[in-house]
Amino acid sequence: KTHNKQVIYHVVRLTDNVTNGIFVNMR
Repeated sequence: KTHNKQVIYHVVRLTDNVTNGIFVNMR
């Protein structure tokens, strides 16, 4: 289960970076 939590954490980090990049590109 700890491995699953780690994967979720990485996915959240990745999506956060992607959304930040989209917001920067929209400016």
